[in-house]
Amino acid sequence: MAIWLVRGDHYGEVEQKQIDENRIYLTWKGIHDDIGGKTIKELQSILRRTYPDAPQQRIVQNSGQFNIFANKMSAGDVVLMPRRGQGVVQVGRITSDYRFDPSGADAFRHYRTVEWSPNAVPRSNFDSELLHKLNAATTFCGIKGDDVEHCVANAIEGTAGTTLISPKQSETGDGDIVPPEETFDWEQQARDEIHKLIQRRFKGHDLETLIDAILRAQGYGTHRSPIGADKGVDILAARGPLGFENPRLAVQIKSETTQIGRQVLDQLIGAMQNCSADYGLLVSWSGFKDTVTREVPAQFFRVRLWTAEDVARELLDVYERLPESLRAEIPLKRIWVVAETDEAE
Repeated sequence: MAIWLVRGDHYGEVEQKQIDENRIYLTWKGIHDDIGGKTIKELQSILRRTYPDAPQQRIVQNSGQFNIFANKMSAGDVVLMPRRGQGVVQVGRITSDYRFDPSGADAFRHYRTVEWSPNAVPRSNFDSELLHKLNAATTFCGIKGDDVEHCVANAIEGTAGTTLISPKQSETGDGDIVPPEETFDWEQQARDEIHKLIQRRFKGHDLETLIDAILRAQGYGTHRSPIGADKGVDILAARGPLGFENPRLAVQIKSETTQIGRQVLDQLIGAMQNCSADYGLLVSWSGFKDTVTREVPAQFFRVRLWTAEDVARELLDVYERLPESLRAEIPLKRIWVVAETDEAE
């Protein structure tokens, strides 16, 4: 059994399509050829014909990913798909060979069927070395290392994985190698380290302390419910130092290691009415089940959802305004790096 990293798109639409349709897709547009059984050279010819202006390095890298998808993956292999902006990883098992549907929509002609697990796994469940491998910026690549299967199994079970060997270069087939230093998401790696630090320092009810501090730094006056039966509200918040101004928020916070379902959302909506809140904020460190995310359009003007990714982003936005004691718990340093440029491709 092999384990593969699979990515969706920059905005998450392809990720959701793949989950809803129990598939993974090769989403390069304009590839109208059946690529099953093609050699690396043949794949490069198809890519050169389709993208005549692409740099040669990109042609080589993409042909390797085509080779993985069409010829290297097998039924029974495990795929890990990081959910963009949600702080979780969707886990699935491939259930078919490569398939080509010439009548399919462009970018969705090439696929494999997948059986997805019902619940995604928080990124913070994964061993640091395994997270390092998940931050490869390529769409498809193999995840290799000593005892990697055991580490993935431990992450799915919510236990700490054993340490993996240092990341290797990602095989793209027929001897072509993609150097990880050229195809690595260092920004996500930094966010993962921040997530792990937050999880260590603010476990359980302590996460409420962090959310309360973020809201205060954003200009809200807050009231925290006593630990125990909170009736669906952990924090009440409103603008102004005394909390008398609009908007008025009801906040529910879940630090569990499993995704939150629709029942919790409904509970928050009911609590908003009971405490005369204008809006609701539902925070779930481990993300939300599809039963919740499907309600986003219907609740867009009433409720916001924060995952671990959102908590980290809001934290960074107000970091300088947080109490010194809290910043000492999450010591961070701002650095500047060169963004990706066309010349570097």
